[in-house]
Amino acid sequence: ESRVSADAKALVADTANQVQDLSTNAINLTNAKAEDLVAQAGVEFRCNADFVKRGVLEQLQFIIDDLKFWQDNGSHLAQKPNHAVCWINPSAVSLYPSGNNWLVDSGNMSEKGIVYVYGYNFRADALPTLELQNAEGQALRKINVTPAYVTHYQINLDFANETFPDVTAGGRVVFRWPDVPDDPNTINLTLRPAGKLQLSNPVFSPPSPVAQKDAVTLKVTVTNTGGLPVQAFTIKWQPDPADERYLSVNSPHALQPGQSQIFQLDGSYVYQRDGDIEGTISLSTGDELLRHSITVLPAPPSRFDYRIRLRTWDVPAGHAAADGEVRVTLVGTQRSTGEIKVAGNFRRGEWESVIISNVEDIGDFRYVKINYDDGDEDNGWALDRIEVTNLTTKTLLADQVCHQWYGNDAPLQNKCP
Repeated sequence: ESRVSADAKALVADTANQVQDLSTNAINLTNAKAEDLVAQAGVEFRCNADFVKRGVLEQLQFIIDDLKFWQDNGSHLAQKPNHAVCWINPSAVSLYPSGNNWLVDSGNMSEKGIVYVYGYNFRADALPTLELQNAEGQALRKINVTPAYVTHYQINLDFANETFPDVTAGGRVVFRWPDVPDDPNTINLTLRPAGKLQLSNPVFSPPSPVAQKDAVTLKVTVTNTGGLPVQAFTIKWQPDPADERYLSVNSPHALQPGQSQIFQLDGSYVYQRDGDIEGTISLSTGDELLRHSITVLPAPPSRFDYRIRLRTWDVPAGHAAADGEVRVTLVGTQRSTGEIKVAGNFRRGEWESVIISNVEDIGDFRYVKINYDDGDEDNGWALDRIEVTNLTTKTLLADQVCHQWYGNDAPLQNKCP
């Protein structure tokens, strides 16, 4: 009799605990998870007050029936109440590629890698197994996910150890419950393409640089055309394949799917050769390589050839300068050339010329300085005009009328213009 009395007391205590747990867990489901439930806007909401009430009533009825059965038979009911699922959060899991596997993207999960299953009548001894099916509903295998019993109203699924090497588009995870084998609970699997970066719209400044002179900068657009964010990455620019040097810039933050951003590469580059040069812009992620061509203009020459032409003035009083010597100096804004002799007889109405070779840039033309040594005959001659040409750049610098006399009673030195 004492044994029966003790069993009865234990049964009463266990029943009281069940009722207490039932009320506590019901409150947890309806209140503590409110934020998670509200966050699922647009999803059919089945975990409402009526659902919870129905679960509580079923459990209370089972407790009553179990008490009656125990009174009549001295043991508990073998058949427990069937579970019911009201919500799987999230009901779709995104997977992203990683080598030969597909890993779970936790972006839409409250806790990393964890799927919450809500309902009632969950039991630790009646947890589901989960199998992977393809789009045609064919079972492939059991997945490496172990359900964890949390409360009468909640179980958790941890996907941390499942890598889905054999998943295909349209695949899903299907629950297999021991108490209700045909309960159609599923988690859809969405295969998201990995983040993929695309380079476009390179902008060079200046667009047509001069070799050995202009410092070139680069801006380029990077777009994430994939399905997942791309974390920190580096852009590298090798302007000239004949030169190992490169410029680079690091992204300050992740680039989200569909997002584009313009990057200015650090520093500048001076091309050492001219022509159409094909450079490359690359990404540290290993995504596509962008090849570009830029036209580099020849570097300006550092030394020049100049030609000076002198035309004598055809006037009656003029004589030849055959017995004398004419020397000229070319004067510019930056420097002057050395004095050089102009060979020729300087007869009336004729052109005489001299070339000054391999001299530094004189800058802008100013004038020609003329020195005349009249020799023994003291002949005078008249200068009609001068013509100065930069032979290196094929540029006419001056074509000037002078009308100047040299020698005899005129000065021996002058300039034109």
